[in-house]
Amino acid sequence: MENMKIYEAVRKVPDSAKKNIRGGRLKGMTDINPMWRIKALTEQFGPCGIGWKVEVSRTWQDLGADGVVTVYVQLLLYVKYNDAWSAPIPGIGGSSLVAKEGSGLYTSDECYKMAYTDALSVCCKMLGFGADVYWAADRTKYQQVQPQDTKKEQARQQAAEKISPDQVAILKENAENGLDYADKCFISQSECYDDAKAVADKIEAAFPHLKGHVVINYIGTTIGSHTGPGTVALFFWGKERTE
Repeated sequence: MENMKIYEAVRKVPDSAKKNIRGGRLKGMTDINPMWRIKALTEQFGPCGIGWKVEVSRTWQDLGADGVVTVYVQLLLYVKYNDAWSAPIPGIGGSSLVAKEGSGLYTSDECYKMAYTDALSVCCKMLGFGADVYWAADRTKYQQVQPQDTKKEQARQQAAEKISPDQVAILKENAENGLDYADKCFISQSECYDDAKAVADKIEAAFPHLKGHVVINYIGTTIGSHTGPGTVALFFWGKERTE
C-alpha cells in the first residue's frame, strides 16, 4: 500500500543502532541511536533543510520536588513528499536541567540538546521510525515488559478467583440485618494483602450499606506464628445466636 511505504521503510532498526540500557531507572530497555533517525530521514526525504526540516515551536521548564528542574522542547517536523511539504508533525521531549544525585543537585549543560533529540524521536515515531521497537517487539523507556501496576492487578485478579460465592453467601447469611448490614467490617491478613483486598472488594460490592470501607490490618505476631502466611480472617457484627 502506498500509505505504508514510508512506514515499512523505516520501521526496522538495525542492531547496530540499538543499545541495551544496562543501568539506572531504564535498565533493560532499548535506546535507539539518534543518528540513525537522521540517516533514515535523509534516505527517505533528502538532506536536512532540503527534504526535511525542524522548527522549535516552544521550550519551557517545570519545577519539581527537591529543586529538580525539567526542561521541555516542542518541535515541528516537516518532510517533503511528492514535491510538497507536509503539515507540521509535532513532538515533545524532555530532559533534566537540575537533577538530584547522591552528592546533591547536579546541573546539566546538555539538557536542551537531549530534550531536542527526544522530541525529534517523537516526531519520527509518527511516521513509523523504529516501529518494531515500540510495537512491543522490544522494551523502550516508554514501555516496560510488565509495569508494577499490571503485576498488582494480576495478583488481585488471581486472589479474587480464589473466593467462592459460598464465602460471600455465608457472610450474607450471618451478618446482622443480612444485605442491609450497616456497620464496620475488618480483615486481618498474614502476608497475603492481595487476597485480603480481593475479599474486601467482594464484600463492599455485596454490602452497599457498610460503614466505610473494609479495614485491612495485619495479623499480630502471636496469632500469626500459629496460622502462618496466607491467612485471611474476617470480622463483622453477626446475628444474635439462638443456640
